[in-house]
Amino acid sequence: MEDITKTFRNIFFVETRCSTEKTLEGYVHNKGFVLSARQSCAIESTALTNPDRDIYVFHSCPLDDDFLHHSPHFVDQLFSYPNVHLVKLNNTQLFNGSPVQQLYEKKLLESSSYPVEHSSDVIRFTLLWKFGGTYFDLDIVTLRSLKRLRSNWVGAESEWVIGTGVMNFKHVGSAHGMLQRILHHINYHYDKDGWASNGPLLLTSFIIRECKVLQVEDAANRCFTDFTVYRRHVLYPIRTSQLHLLFNSTLGLQTVRMVKTVSYSVHVWNKKSRNLSVDVGSAQGYALLADQFCPRVYRNCGTRF
Repeated sequence: MEDITKTFRNIFFVETRCSTEKTLEGYVHNKGFVLSARQSCAIESTALTNPDRDIYVFHSCPLDDDFLHHSPHFVDQLFSYPNVHLVKLNNTQLFNGSPVQQLYEKKLLESSSYPVEHSSDVIRFTLLWKFGGTYFDLDIVTLRSLKRLRSNWVGAESEWVIGTGVMNFKHVGSAHGMLQRILHHINYHYDKDGWASNGPLLLTSFIIRECKVLQVEDAANRCFTDFTVYRRHVLYPIRTSQLHLLFNSTLGLQTVRMVKTVSYSVHVWNKKSRNLSVDVGSAQGYALLADQFCPRVYRNCGTRF
């Protein structure tokens, strides 16, 4: 972690399956990389479209020194990208000196009703506060370079909520100050029972207040000078109610054309889509996107993606 430079050009992915003592105790050590082909696709698509940026994959579960030997073949392909770096997630090192150090030391995440999700919320905000850069969820396909998005941005995922699945913050400046206030709020007002209350809902409430607007749509038009709230089509073009567009073979090509025209990323909403099958080589939208944007993972994952 000490090798990471502070810059808005960093890109972070975080695997949080073993990020609390509670979840680590229940983990069966398989010695290898724990991410699925779809999660690995998120990393590859970002590495492929952003070859000029360093991508840090924070891994919370234990790994053997020869973890590649125990991992699926598509993992070898993923780490063939020179800009992809694996980092052992060390919560103590990350949270020490941060606005949520007290939250961590009191082990409040251990009492969470959603330990994996809540630790993910806190970790992503803290990484961006500490180093600056872009955070990506592991259920996103990146479609193009982030160059034109500059720095300090988030995206609306609906008319009411700003998403935390893709976001960028500098490690200094007014947007960084807002991020620090968000972390202070979590530290003193942590909600252990609300699934999204320490993530998207909290970010949305801060942006509406600090941008001095009444609703998310207004924030897309007007916010403070060095911070941008992008409209839904830029980062979240597929709503959860539209997931069928990514898994339907008949609509696949049309869906791909639509998102490639207007969007930088596609969120596939793993919580709702993980049990929907994708056949390798099919005309399903997700398959077509994977074949183009994460080809090494997709073509080495077997018959099911």
